[in-house]
Formats: sequence, structure tokens, C-alpha cells
Amino acid sequence: MYDPLLRVPLLLKLPQNQHAGGVRDTLACNIDLAPTLLRQAGIEPPSSMSGLDLSDAEAKRPLVFASAIGQRHMVRSRTHKLMLARNSEGNSFFDLQRDPLETTDIFHEPDAQWLIAEYRQSLANWMLFETPPPVYVDESAPQINAPNVPHGTEHRAEMMCYFEQEAALG
Repeated sequence: MYDPLLRVPLLLKLPQNQHAGGVRDTLACNIDLAPTLLRQAGIEPPSSMSGLDLSDAEAKRPLVFASAIGQRHMVRSRTHKLMLARNSEGNSFFDLQRDPLETTDIFHEPDAQWLIAEYRQSLANWMLFETPPPVYVDESAPQINAPNVPHGTEHRAEMMCYFEQEAALG
């Protein structure tokens, strides 16, 4: 969950070349794509969509979040990043203004504890109230009828076993 993996440039070409050549430094997430595209198509996104309309120059958020299937969680602002792991030895906190390459972990520094507490609370609120519930396998869901798509519960059992093993390895 280091910045080289999370900070990915996003290019949007809007109708009638709106904002052509513009550059924004908005903290954006994948959840922003649907509301942005819907509004550009003239459709108001449902209230259940929490993403920003990235075509709106005023749209901003103070924090972004990421999670790696319950193993690791991250909250990041422009200036700091908190990463929490299931194993507390993997916790880290970085001052991105002084340490943009994330080489100096300040998680245990006393001066950082108040901000770590704020970020933890923001992360808890995100996990409790803003993230969608996990998707579960629906055994009765229709399947594509194609030669390269295995059918039956045996294949599903194999796949579930594989994912459970991967999750256990972390």
C-alpha cells in the first residue's frame, strides 16, 4: 500500500473537451468514476454512490482509503499516511511532506499519536459506514454457458479452497 502502487494517474476526456489540458491534484478513488461518468451522461447518480464527480473543480476529499481483504488498511491525506496491519508489527505512519518516499516510519513517535488517533477514527468510520458489504458466492447464480467456463460445484469448491489458502498466507 505504498504510494507507487496507489498513486496512479487518471486521465479523463470529457465531452466537448471540457477542462481540456487541465491538471488536478484531487485525491481520487475508483468510486469516483461512476458518479463522474453518470453526470457526464446527464444522469444523476443515486444517493447511495459516495464518489465525487471529478469533472467538478470544487470536488475534493481530505482522505482516501484502501483495504487489502482484511489484512491491511490504509488512510492517506496529502500530508500523511497511516497503514494498519492485522499484525500490529506491520503498522506504520509516514509524514509525506518530510518523507515522500516513505522511508522513515514515525508510528511510535509521541508527537504523531494525536494524528494517528484521528486517522484511525476516520478509517473506522469508513469501514463501518462507507464501504460496501463483502460479496459472497451465490451458489444458485446463473453461469455462462461456454466451453471455457467450468460448471458444477466441484470447480467452485476448488476455487474457494484456493482463495482461503491465499488469504491464510496473507
